[in-house]
This record gives sequence, structure tokens and C-alpha cells, in this order.
Amino acid sequence: RKFRPLCMPPILEPLIKPQTSPCYDRPSIEPSSGPTTTMKYAIAFLLLCSSSASAARHEAEHVPRKLAKAGKKSKYSKTKSSKTKSSKSAEGLLDAKIEHAFARYDAARSAIIQRVRFEDNNPMGRDEWEALLDATDPKLFLTSDDLAALRERQAKQIARAASKAKAQSPIKVDDFRSDINKVKLFCAGLPREAILHVHPSGTRNLETIQAILTELDPIVNGTGILEKANNDEDFTMLYPSEVTTLEALPVQHYSEFDDTGQTFVEELFFLPTEPCCHDFKRFEALFSINDVLFDQDPTKEQYVTEKTYLDFSKRANKSGLSYVEFTKTGIPPSKAKLDEFDQLKSLVESNTDMRANFVYAFVRTLSADLNEEMAPELLEII
Repeated sequence: RKFRPLCMPPILEPLIKPQTSPCYDRPSIEPSSGPTTTMKYAIAFLLLCSSSASAARHEAEHVPRKLAKAGKKSKYSKTKSSKTKSSKSAEGLLDAKIEHAFARYDAARSAIIQRVRFEDNNPMGRDEWEALLDATDPKLFLTSDDLAALRERQAKQIARAASKAKAQSPIKVDDFRSDINKVKLFCAGLPREAILHVHPSGTRNLETIQAILTELDPIVNGTGILEKANNDEDFTMLYPSEVTTLEALPVQHYSEFDDTGQTFVEELFFLPTEPCCHDFKRFEALFSINDVLFDQDPTKEQYVTEKTYLDFSKRANKSGLSYVEFTKTGIPPSKAKLDEFDQLKSLVESNTDMRANFVYAFVRTLSADLNEEMAPELLEII
């Protein structure tokens, strides 16, 4: 896809050195080095490639080498030299362990690919996978001391890289660090192209919520909401003040509440402003409230779905985005669900300038056994 030339927003121009052009052609996106490299870092995120180790060794040896060149053969120089040799040996062993861990991952990856491709109904369990990752040579096991040394090495590399990047960057942000308004303007001015991993039912703003509640006019039953949205078994929770209000709420249609009551119902679809941070269970409760209030009338399901997708896509498009990737599930997986995704994709693309795609995902809150049972069905339909 050919990208349009990308111009620097005015707020960013003061941050750029004069020799930097405010407009440039966006570079084409090159393919990654393949799933092997990507998955290595996903599994072995603590490990760095050995080329980084050589850079660290060079840094560790830098001062003693300079002293030797200057002819300073002092006791200090000899002591540092012996320490350098010891450090070099330890670094070398750590590099060997890291390289062995990568090799074990490659072997385990090949084994699981072989299993999936050619051995039906023979899944690989966690214990077997972990055993394949274990070092084959006891001397090459990564110990807790090794991981501590690796973290220390990484911290030094990060600090050096940060210092170098700050010195070389054409963007000057020091004047912005103490001014939150400038930070907001800076972030607002950054060009946008795409948004990924979007759960549609979590994108509704107040205007969309009010429109859907007005159209559906659902019965608001505080007890029914609490059963689903404040339930440990469903991994949901509400705050004590919300529970108290719901318990005292009369059972009636949304339209029958006064302004205060309607506002309370609407705010249930959003995280409260206090506290500043929320337990994940409170976030999960949003989706349970959605189910209780929006799923009462099956004939309105299509309206709710299309209203949700279109409102979000139009807002995103207005913000400058041109691509969206929605994440959806289907229990159990079905071809009908895939067809629905295609229809929603067409709906978004025909009503906005955005391009849309879907990720058909597993449900992480379900048991591993159930996801394992559904995996062949999902693979079959795609």
C-alpha cells in the first residue's frame, strides 16, 4: 500500500533541529525476520543476543586498555587486568548459556511444529514443552545469579543506549518534561495511522451508550446486574457505593428513571474516576453490565452491533486513523461468526475511509481444556 507523504504537525516543528525536513515520505514497512526471531524474544524475553554481550565486554575492557596503551603498568593496572580476565570469562560463559537457551528454544519450536502438522489429537502439554527448553548440559543451565548478571548487563546497555539516543536525537524534549500542557500538545500532534486489538464493546463513548439505552429502553434490575457484575466466579466486581445504589434501585425501564437515575445507569458502563487505578475485575464488570442491559431483546442485536462499530470507526477515522484491527471471539467457533466479521468489515469500510480486519481470538479466561477442545474447530473453519 502506498502511503501518503506525512507532514510534521506544527506542534512538533519546534522540537526538530533546523536541518530536519518537516515533511518526509513514510518508509515502506519491511517484513520482520520471521516468526523464529519474534517468538524467541516472546519466550526468552530476558535474553539478549550475544552481539550485545560483545559490546558490553568492550565497554568493560575499555579503561584497562587505555591505561595499558599509556604505559601505566601500576599495581592498579595489574589488578584491573586480572579482574578483566575474570569478568571476560564470566561474560563468555553467560553468552554460551544464552546461546544454548536459544538453541533449545529452536529445537522445541521445531518439535511442536512437527506435532501440530503431522500428529492429530496429540497436543503438547506445558510440562513437555518446559522439558524441551531445559539445558542439555548441566553447565549451561541459567541460574538465578546468571539472570541477575544479565539484568545488570542489560541495565548498563539500556543506560548507554538512552544516553546515546538523547545526544543524537533531533527531537529536543527537555523543555517539555516539566510542562504537562506541552506534553499533551506533543502527543496530540503525533501522526496516527492504525489502532490494533480493539474490543468493540469496550469502545463506546457516552453518546453511543445514551443512544443505545434510549433505543433499547431495557429493564434495569439492580439485583440482576449484581449477580453478573459483582461475582467472583465471573471474575467481576463493583465498588461498595455502586453495590449500595444498585440494591436500592427500583426495577423499571431506563426511560422511567429521572435524570439522576439515568446518569447512574450510564456511568456503569465506564470506570469511575476514583480511585485512579482499578482492579481488572472492575474492568471485566463493564462487559457483564453490557450483556445484562443490551442483550434483553434479540431483535435489537444487529442495531447494537452496527451502532457500536460505526460510531467507533467514525471517531477513529476523524482522528486520522486509516486502519483498525478488531479482536473478537466466538464460543464455539463457527463459520457464521466469520461471515459476520466479513459483513462488519464491509460496513466499516463502506461508511468510512478506514480499512478493517478481525482477529478471531481464544478466550483466555476459559479453561485450558475448553480452549484446547475448540482449537481444532477454529483451525478447521479458517
